[in-house]
Order: sequence, then C-alpha cells, then structure tokens
Amino acid sequence: MAAVVTGAEDPIFAAIKAHKAAVRNSNAATAESHRLVALADAAVGPSSIQVLDLYGPGAPRTYVMVNCWIDLEKYVSPETDAELYQHCRAELDEQKHRHHQYLESISPNGDIDSVGDEEYAAEWDVAGELEDTVPTTLSGLLAMLSYLGEAAKIDRGGIFEDVGVLFNSLAEAAQTSKAAG
Repeated sequence: MAAVVTGAEDPIFAAIKAHKAAVRNSNAATAESHRLVALADAAVGPSSIQVLDLYGPGAPRTYVMVNCWIDLEKYVSPETDAELYQHCRAELDEQKHRHHQYLESISPNGDIDSVGDEEYAAEWDVAGELEDTVPTTLSGLLAMLSYLGEAAKIDRGGIFEDVGVLFNSLAEAAQTSKAAG
C-alpha cells in the first residue's frame, strides 16, 4: 500500500502510452497490407474466381466467388463434375499465382507475408510489458483498468483474450469510480 500512496511517477502511464503507439504502428502496417492487396486486386484481379453455383436453389443459376479449393467443392463437385472441377481448379490456382506474384513484386523485400511482422511483434511485446507493469498510484490503477478494458474490447490478435472478461469488469468499476469521485 505504501507504493500506492507515494507521489512517484507511476510507470503504468508510460506503459499505456507505449502500447497506444504500438497499436498505431500495428494498425498502420495492417492498412499498408490492405493497400497492397487492393493494388494487386486492381492490377490482376482478386485471388479468387467466379463459378456457377450448380447446387443452389432454382433458376436462374447464380455465380459465386471462391478463393480456395474447399469453397470450390461447395459449388462444383470433383466427383460428378470432374472435368469442370479440374478446369475451375486450374483457373483458381492460376489466378491465385498471378495475384501472389504481383503482390510479391510490389511488396517490400518481395515478401507480402512479412509486411507488418515487426509491428505486430512489437505490439505483442509492449502488451506483455503493459500486463507486467504494476501501477504505483490509485490514479495509475484506474487508468490501467480503464485502458485494458477498452483494449480488450478491440483486441484483434488475441493479445488480451485471456484476461479480457476480467478487465472489462474491472474497467467498468474503474470508470464508475472515476465518475463518482
């Protein structure tokens, strides 16, 4: 309790600030990845193909977009429509290859899969530091609980999933305490 009442600078505020910065960087990396995919989609088409839904209800038949062989099998049977399935599968593989090749040509270091790796890893590291930081003041405790409650609500990568429910409850209590006092 002595640490909570000292006037020393609470380390949780720096940890929250660092996490917010890491989230911004991670979001920017995700936006860049989406931008690159959109460029590839515009240049060579998406990494999917359109196929006729042979099993859908009634007429006229509709076309659906598929982007993997599992989805393709929902609409074209490899057993009963083997020739059509092989044709569609080859077309899908070719389109995915064209899309991937284009993405690789416009990606940093020629590797679309590495876009954001550093930022995502940094976000995980900083989240771990945030979780390990113990507030030393009551205002720091309230700030931590409020921030982690909000972060758990928008957690995209499962960083806070183990503690999300607890933090949501505690965040509500902290926000109520803030409002009351």
